[in-house]
Formats: sequence, C-alpha cells, structure tokens
Amino acid sequence: MKCLKTLFFLLPFFFSSCSVPRYMVDNTGLNTGLDFTKGKWLLNFVDATVGTQNKITTMAISDFSKVLNERFVCVADGVGLLLPKKIDMNPTPLVINELKKGTGFDYFINIKAQNTKKQLGSVDLSNHRLNTGGVNESEVMLEVYDLNTSEIIYSQRVIAFVARGNDNDDIHFAKSNDELILGAYKKMINELMNKSFLINKS
Repeated sequence: MKCLKTLFFLLPFFFSSCSVPRYMVDNTGLNTGLDFTKGKWLLNFVDATVGTQNKITTMAISDFSKVLNERFVCVADGVGLLLPKKIDMNPTPLVINELKKGTGFDYFINIKAQNTKKQLGSVDLSNHRLNTGGVNESEVMLEVYDLNTSEIIYSQRVIAFVARGNDNDDIHFAKSNDELILGAYKKMINELMNKSFLINKS
C-alpha cells in the first residue's frame, strides 16, 4: 500500500516538464575585473524587486566584505553621508563627483535588479493544448564608480530567463522571476570575483 501511495504521488512528475534557466553575461566591453586591494568602498541601497531586495543586499554585503574587510561600508550603515535619494545607473561625471563630495569614499558600488518579462508561473497546470509558450526574464546590473576620477570603471549585466516551448505535458515547472534574479546575481558576482585582483585570492 505504501508503494502504491508513493507511485500515485510521483505519477504526475512522469508527465511533467521543466524549463532550465539560462544566463547571458554582458560586460559592456570590459575584459578585466577590479582591484580590490586599495581604497574605501561604499555599497549603495540595492534597487531590486520587493521579493529580492533584502536577499541581494545581504549577499552583496557578505560578498564584498570578504574581499574588502574594514574598507567596505554599506550606505545603510554609513555615518554622515550626503547622498541623493536615488542614483541611476550610468550616472554622469557630475553626479559621480557629487558622490565623492558627499561620502569621502574612493569607490561606489551600484546594483539594480528588475523583471523584464513575466509570462510563466512557477507551476503551470493548464492543459498542454492551451500552451502558448512564454518567457520569464529578469536582469541584474552592477556598476562601480571611481569617485576620484569621476569615471565608471566597471559595468556588468546578467540576463536570466526561462522559456516554455511547445510540449505535450500538462504540468510545467519554471523558475520564478525572483529566483532568476538571485541566480543572475550569483552568476554576476562569480564573474566579477574570478577576474578581479583580490588580497586573499590564491
């Protein structure tokens, strides 16, 4: 009887399909990473979806603290900082210069995550005859500004997506947009750290 119950539970999965997420990395022409061995670094408030903002902030603080130690500060923990309410990606040299005046730091880290397409649910139970396909797509962007030269010295974007094509399965699993964002962040930070100069890098 126990085996029959197990088989009954697993039966739907034999008639289901799953979309595997894919990632595209855009480094905007930059082939090198960053030199984390010098300067004071400041992480801006992460601009992300409600479901991922706290998680990405926590991961970013952990990731950058490991390579920068006491030379790293998050804006939320900074004292005496004068910053605009929102700092858009790809800021002008004038904006970067104002960041220097208002913070006194050497480098500024800006992270943004957003959903660009949301057409699939995590679990789709509709009849396969009604399947019209669909895509979930999200992206995470990272920029680093040299506040001493008022330049953008690093810019990276990772696009994550899952797509459903035409299949004959009535049950379909797909990563949610929030899951795609978290996966894209991890891909992005790994790309950055692997090609950057770190004090503790072997």
